[in-house]
Amino acid sequence: MYSFAQGGLTGTGGWLFLGVDFPLIMTLNLRSVQLIGNSFGYDMNNPVEMILALKILHGGLMPQRFKYEAWTELKNDLNSLDTIMEQVDGTLDETWLEQPVNQLFKTLAIVMFRKKLVQGVPLISVGIGALSNYKLSKDVTLFAKYFYQHRFLEEQ
Repeated sequence: MYSFAQGGLTGTGGWLFLGVDFPLIMTLNLRSVQLIGNSFGYDMNNPVEMILALKILHGGLMPQRFKYEAWTELKNDLNSLDTIMEQVDGTLDETWLEQPVNQLFKTLAIVMFRKKLVQGVPLISVGIGALSNYKLSKDVTLFAKYFYQHRFLEEQ
C-alpha cells in the first residue's frame, strides 16, 4: 500500500516527487524484503543476511524471463552462506538495467499526462504511478516470500 500511495503522489507530477520516486521505491522494496526475512526468523542485522536481502531484491526486480536464473543462483547461495561476502561481485549486470528504463518510461508517461486534469487532479498520471509501483512491489515481495519460504522449509 505504501508503494501504491507513493506512486500516486509521484503521479501528481511534482518535480520533487518525480525526483525521489526511484530511490523511494527501491528503499520501500528493500525494507519489504527485510521484513519478510525477519518474519521467517532471520536476523536482518547480520551482514550475510543483508547481502542476501540485496540479492533477493535484485532477483525480484529482474524481468520475468531472468527470474529463474536469479532463483537458482540464490538457491546455490544458500549452500555457501559463509562465502557469500566474497560473491558480491557481478550482482549488478545488464539484465538489471530494464527496471531503470521502465522507471524512465513511467516518468515520461506521468509528465505527458499530467496536464490532463479531472477536477484538478491528473488521474491518468496518478494511475500510472500508483499501478506501476504497486506491480513492482508485488513482484518483489512475492519473490522474497517464496524464497524465504523455500529457505525455511529447506532448513527444517
